[in-house]
Amino acid sequence: MNRLRAFGCSLTAQHHWKYLTNGMPTPIRWDMPCAWQYENFDVISYAINGGDFNMSLIQYANEVYHKNILSDDIVVWQLTGPDRFAVNQPEFIDDATMEDGVLRCENIYTDREINLVNFTVSGRTEARSPILPDYASRIAQALEHKTHIYNILWQLNGVKRQNNKLLVVFGWDTCFNDYGIGEKNKIVSFLKDCDIDYIEESIYEYSIRKGHKISDTSHPPDSGYKDFTQNRLLPKLKKLNWL
Repeated sequence: MNRLRAFGCSLTAQHHWKYLTNGMPTPIRWDMPCAWQYENFDVISYAINGGDFNMSLIQYANEVYHKNILSDDIVVWQLTGPDRFAVNQPEFIDDATMEDGVLRCENIYTDREINLVNFTVSGRTEARSPILPDYASRIAQALEHKTHIYNILWQLNGVKRQNNKLLVVFGWDTCFNDYGIGEKNKIVSFLKDCDIDYIEESIYEYSIRKGHKISDTSHPPDSGYKDFTQNRLLPKLKKLNWL
């Protein structure tokens, strides 16, 4: 059985890599995290619509701690925008669902509850965020300079030490290249230097190149996700001899 654990934002949460098989996976659990099994695949996807990089890291660390992610598991880590930032706001989470930039889970180091709300996702979550103006201004400045790229990349370097079968995929390119200074190229260079496997062409750009109609919310359609999964992800995993 191929155990695969996936992380990311909506570019993963909209399909949870269900097209790794040609048939329809058995829906063990379609809520969050999503878990499915079919043929020789055992997949759990922790991807959150509107999620930020830190939500992925927290879930990963918790699942390693609880031994739900083992050292030999395949980990597919879809990078989201480095300009996303979540803050702890328990009063603004009224249920235990993880959607629209919300994560509720335990803090394994303090035994307290984590209630993260993404502050920076398309006008959905910041509207219910009571962040003080001066604090919000400091967050905005940090995001503008993209200092979180340091966190993202060096966290991945740590994940690689725990799970050698780590594959990084890109959700979309403009979140890295919007200043036109080749940020994505520098990220790819980092992955090469740290011996972290990756697929360079993003899910979004691949779908456009292959002629799949992009939705009004700037996401690929199901056909684009299927195409990328079966013609990019699967061949890469097989080339790495992980399947």
